[in-house]
Amino acid sequence: MDWSELRAHILRIHHVDDSCRFTPYGEAGRLAEKTHSLLVTVHGGGPYRGDPCEPFYPHGFVGLEREAVLAMRSWVTSSAAPADIAK
Repeated sequence: MDWSELRAHILRIHHVDDSCRFTPYGEAGRLAEKTHSLLVTVHGGGPYRGDPCEPFYPHGFVGLEREAVLAMRSWVTSSAAPADIAK
């Protein structure tokens, strides 16, 4: 995809410890830079269980679901969100 053609505003929320092989944190940062979009970095949470690509790992913001949704809501209503979410 040619990201330079994208005109929509994008919010990316990603857990720094996401170990899913399909969604590495480093790629989220690169895409945020390419698309000039906001990246909210999530730290902490848990306890985790199951597969790293499933919702009960950092991939699913376990223990920080509320904070992640509040960041999304803030961005939708004001175009602003925290740079980091941690617990």
